[in-house]
Formats: sequence, C-alpha cells, structure tokens
Amino acid sequence: SGINAEYEAVVSTQSTGSVMSVHFLISLVFLICIPLAQAYPTGAAACTTPGSCMTPVSDNGMTVIFDDGVNFQYNSSQSYAVTLKTTTANIAGWLLYVEDSTGFRVGTWTIMNGTHAKTGCNGGDASSFTHSTNLGWGTSQTFTWTAPSSGGNLTLLGVGVRQTRTWMSLRPVQLAPVPPPPPPPPVSLSIKVSEEDSYVVGKKYTLKTKVKNTGDGSLSNFMINFEANAPLSITGISGATCTSTGDDWSCPVSFLDVDESVTLKPTIMVNGSGKLSIDVGDATTTWKSKSVSIDV
Repeated sequence: SGINAEYEAVVSTQSTGSVMSVHFLISLVFLICIPLAQAYPTGAAACTTPGSCMTPVSDNGMTVIFDDGVNFQYNSSQSYAVTLKTTTANIAGWLLYVEDSTGFRVGTWTIMNGTHAKTGCNGGDASSFTHSTNLGWGTSQTFTWTAPSSGGNLTLLGVGVRQTRTWMSLRPVQLAPVPPPPPPPPVSLSIKVSEEDSYVVGKKYTLKTKVKNTGDGSLSNFMINFEANAPLSITGISGATCTSTGDDWSCPVSFLDVDESVTLKPTIMVNGSGKLSIDVGDATTTWKSKSVSIDV
C-alpha cells in the first residue's frame, strides 16, 4: 500500500544515513591516526608519549636499565650506559629523558645512527632522546647519557614501543649524585728535637729532629721547613734532599704512614743566641710548629 511504501522509504533513508555516518567516522579516525602513526617510525611525536594511535598498555615487557642495573648513582659530567630491553617482540621505538625535581630535563644523550634528539620539550639541548627508524633494534639497545655538570636527585623516565605496536611508560629509575668523599682525618704530628745542654759561640751543632705521624691517616706531599734567626745559621741538613733560600730550608716528604717518623739533622752554626723554628705542613696549611731557643 501507499503507507507501507512510505515507511520503507523512510527506513531506507535512515539506514543509508547510518551507514554514511559510520563510514564518515571510520574515515575521520583513519585520517586522524594516519598522520600520527606516520610520525611514529621517525621518533616520538610528543614529549611524554609516542604521539600515535598505538595501544598503551601497563606492561609490554620493556625495561630501561641505568649503568649496570645495580649502581644508581652518578658523577657530574660523567657518561653512563642506559639500556632498553624487551623480553618479547623487538624494540620499535622509544623516548628517553632524565628529569630533575622540577621536571626539567637534564644531561645530554649521545646521538647515534637511527636516533635523534627530541626537540620542543622542557629541557636542555639533546636532553630528550628518540629513534629515527623503527627497524633493526632487536631486543636490547644500549645508549649513552652524560650527566649534567651539577644536580641533585634525578629520575630516568621514558616510553618503550614494541613491534606489536603497543607502548608503555617505562618504570622510573631514581638516580642520586655520588656523595662527596669523607673529609680526611685531622692531622696529628709530634716534633722532637735533641738539644745540647749548652752552646758555645763559634761552634756547629747537629740538632736531630724527629717528625712523627701520630694521627689516624697517612700523610703525603708535605714539607718540613727550618728557619734560623741571626746570629744563628743553618749550614746543611742531612736525612733528606733539602733546598735553601737564605736561612730558610725546605725538606719535602712524599709519604709518611701512621706511627712512622722521619728524622732530619740540621747543622746549626752558633754565632750568638737565637731561635730555630720548625714548621710542618702542605702548600696551604701549617700542621705543626716548634721553636728551639739556643742561648749562649
């Protein structure tokens, strides 16, 4: 009848519209995903994700390893190995970066064949690192990251992509600066001088001088200095290779272990009463001093 014909026409029109709508949505998704997917083989298109229509998963079998996987400390400006591994399908891509506590990306990645620096992210030059091709990476790749010249606690982050076209946020790796070495133990020395009971003008005397390391740590590269005030003078020192500048004598010591001592024998010409001064120390600090009065 005329009513049935009209109903069929309406249904046909509605069905055609639904099919056209479905085709339009599929075409729209296809048009949106294709440009993004095309960006994926040549590197991450975004700063925290691959930037494509691939499927994010909680775990696709990929891990990132810093250095040997045991040491998570770094020295400023030193380079370290960072390894990306997968236990299943081959590696297809990645985005790697190291952030400080403010979210700023630090350090630099060494660019190698098939890789490039990801630009436009919150960080320094070459602080974000991605692939330039999605082929030929196998199941393990090791890259090089150089730590910043200064910094505190850092976090190694990134995204890993497999050939199955799934990606995951890599588990963060916490990094800490290598702590500074402990300060050396305080220097402790004793200086003993064998003095004469009396002195006579015009005679020479040898004053045996013993310097002992009484501290808890060894000493290295220091000087034992002698100075005679006029009318005293030093004519020579035995026991070490010493040099003189006027009445000042310097005797270098390369190493002195705990409880060990070095003995020097300065020869003093006595032309009257005076003072012999002995100083022990390095280029910046005098560790110990002793003064010997010579009276005639």
